[in-house]
Amino acid sequence: GYEKKDEWLGTMRRNGCRVHAAEGDVAEYDSCASMFYNVRSVVGAVDILVNNAGITRDAPLTEFTEEDWDDVMDVNLRSLFFLSQAVAKVMIGQGRGGKIVNIASMLSFQGGILVPSYTASKSAVLGLVRAATGPAHGRWLLLVTFPLVYFYFVSTRSLIFARYLLPIFPCIAYFAVRAS
Repeated sequence: GYEKKDEWLGTMRRNGCRVHAAEGDVAEYDSCASMFYNVRSVVGAVDILVNNAGITRDAPLTEFTEEDWDDVMDVNLRSLFFLSQAVAKVMIGQGRGGKIVNIASMLSFQGGILVPSYTASKSAVLGLVRAATGPAHGRWLLLVTFPLVYFYFVSTRSLIFARYLLPIFPCIAYFAVRAS
């Protein structure tokens, strides 16, 4: 979680990575743009974006409020789209492309009973990745959608994860490649 940010940054820097953390509200467009340009001004070139912000609200479909729906969509989908858009423009402009990793959920494949907006937002992540990597883009970008929910569950049992779950774990990658 966020409380371990400084520890993670220290580890990354000790391993030779140029990293920087910027704070903001991912549900707000201007805040997303500000965070991105803050990070870019410190680290320079952008090679990868990992969209991992996510929230959920629990309620049956018939009792779900507009406010809860909008909160989840703003964090889980809207911020992912606008951050990806800003970063993709920079990556393409750098002339070497890059990678955008979007964290979805197993609910993208299974559905969820008491989390209609969460399920819809994480399913929409798959659609956005498909749309963003259409052949018309003609640039080197790799966008990956990775439902990470079960990874944390088995992270301390990596051997079991690698041997039994990884072969069936859905990781969907879509490529947009430069036309020759």
